[in-house]
Amino acid sequence: MKKFSKTLLSIITAAAISLVSLCASAFAVDSETVTDDGVPDTAVAVVKDMGNGINLGNTMEACGSWINGSSPTNYETAWGQPVTTQAMIDGMKEAGFNTVRIPVAWSNMMSDDGTYTIDEAYLDRVEEIVNYVLNAGMYAIVNDHWDGGWWEDFGSSDETVVEEAWKRYEAIWTQVGERFKDYSHKLILESANEELGSTFSMSTKKRYALVTEINQKFVDIIRSQGSNNSDRYLLIAGFDTNIDKTVDERYIMPTDTIENHLMISVHYYDPSTYCLVSDPDNSWGYSDTWGTDEEIEYMDNQLGKMKYYTEQGIGVVIGEFGAFHGENGLVKEGTYDYYDYVLKFSEKYNLCPVSWDCSEWYKRTLGYIADEEMAKVFKSNEYTGGNYIISGEISVTDENTEAEMTVVLTASDGTESTVTTTSAGDFYFYELDEGEYTVTISGGSYAPRSYNITVTNCDVIQDATLTLYGDVNCDGKVTTADVGLANSHAKGVSMLEGYALACADVNSDGEVTTADVGRINSHAKGVSLLW
Repeated sequence: MKKFSKTLLSIITAAAISLVSLCASAFAVDSETVTDDGVPDTAVAVVKDMGNGINLGNTMEACGSWINGSSPTNYETAWGQPVTTQAMIDGMKEAGFNTVRIPVAWSNMMSDDGTYTIDEAYLDRVEEIVNYVLNAGMYAIVNDHWDGGWWEDFGSSDETVVEEAWKRYEAIWTQVGERFKDYSHKLILESANEELGSTFSMSTKKRYALVTEINQKFVDIIRSQGSNNSDRYLLIAGFDTNIDKTVDERYIMPTDTIENHLMISVHYYDPSTYCLVSDPDNSWGYSDTWGTDEEIEYMDNQLGKMKYYTEQGIGVVIGEFGAFHGENGLVKEGTYDYYDYVLKFSEKYNLCPVSWDCSEWYKRTLGYIADEEMAKVFKSNEYTGGNYIISGEISVTDENTEAEMTVVLTASDGTESTVTTTSAGDFYFYELDEGEYTVTISGGSYAPRSYNITVTNCDVIQDATLTLYGDVNCDGKVTTADVGLANSHAKGVSMLEGYALACADVNSDGEVTTADVGRINSHAKGVSLLW
């Protein structure tokens, strides 16, 4: 399991190998290419800029026949939330969020004459909340949420019901798209919530096909409206918003008229008995603790699966995640770690995690996160700028995959950052500005290795292979061949260069002498081992 330490360590000097910046196709960002409103010009770059997010949950998606439908605020407050204000949204920004997802039930205050016309007052109120978010300098996501469950009509055996479902869906996005088509690119429209998939009463094969068809219709409607909708970033709902079902080869993204402007939405509530269940007597299980090595590794692996999309230039948004309170409203053991790891793994894989919140953590009436520990979690993981990533995978020439490795990043001004991983692990440094950096990897019985890296207009991937001290020819073992190479250098006959020189300098004094040759020879003969 990789560790995310921030300890600053002294860098170990080694032979530096120059590197021309290599643009990673999944992360490459042209710093000069932005929209007129300052938003990056690829979906993956936008997701990075979106930072961490929060849902305005149980608010504009509240619905029910018992609600007095005379006013949008009757719906807005029906599920226990206060009327949204600019001050509430400003507080979210201050708490460390850079994105607000606004779930909406567009069927509220909708005409029942078959035209599916949304009441102007409801559109106005959602628009007002969107403006609160944009005024705060954040990204806004607007979807059509559960919306009373009408989505199941797409799977009806009655063709008339299916036709009406299509009419409703098209009417919603025609009206919503037209209302917002001139808005900043910081407004992102989302095709659905969790309802695309198992909601439909049909075979799995047909479900996947229908999900593709619905998402394609969404893209086609928005793109046809012109203005900023012609290149607006669109968030496409995954199959059940489930990671495994969405990385399935049967899930097909819609085609688009512009490259690199689509995102994919999945949700993360694993394990569900920990994240979603508050009652210990729940029939399908209950867990009140989280944080074993296996559970952390599972989260890492699950979120890591979304590289399938980022590597294609498709941005990934974790539209909902969270761990609800347990019995008697108490915070479950491991909750703060759970959130911290979601945020850190999201940063690692360039995902935008959006916390589900209904004033459980962020108290809207107060304008801040009242739980001090949770407030620290979000604030410490806040996206603070810098557009680039340096990352890489580590390998070694022998078969040891468990050696602990220290990776130190040194900027041109001398600032250092450190992460630890293993001899078969990877490393990431985020939110970097353009400039000169040195990455040094060291650990165990391996000769340290350094790379000089120039970051210009794109992220950099630098993989590294380390070799045991004494293994001068880097073949994974120390033999008389290595003794001969080190001896030739010490005698001035044939000089070693680069990393081979570092491998031969077994006493780490900056030069290769007969003392190093003697120690390598003793190891090769099995007399006195180097490690």
